[in-house]
Amino acid sequence: MSHFEVEFGGEYTLFPKAYVNEEPYDSIYHFGFNQGCESALSLKGVVDTEYMKDIALNNSDTRYNEGWDDGKTACDDGQRRLMESSHILAGEPKAAKENTY
Repeated sequence: MSHFEVEFGGEYTLFPKAYVNEEPYDSIYHFGFNQGCESALSLKGVVDTEYMKDIALNNSDTRYNEGWDDGKTACDDGQRRLMESSHILAGEPKAAKENTY
């Protein structure tokens, strides 16, 4: 048994296990979504945007590519979109499914 297993009681993994807390999206999915959206905007010629795809996470055993593809699709029309789960609502009615800024 390794020092890590003794001290922390488990195996070391670089990426989180899928659906650890039963959330539909994890932080790597969010990261991919944001990069996919930014890339779509860049391809549309939106100023101050750049094409991004993380070389370490691309094609990894995570939800990065799913998030990236969803983000690119959401922003393909040149409008930045946020994931619904990214909205912070403090006592206000639920936001519409699709928001732009």
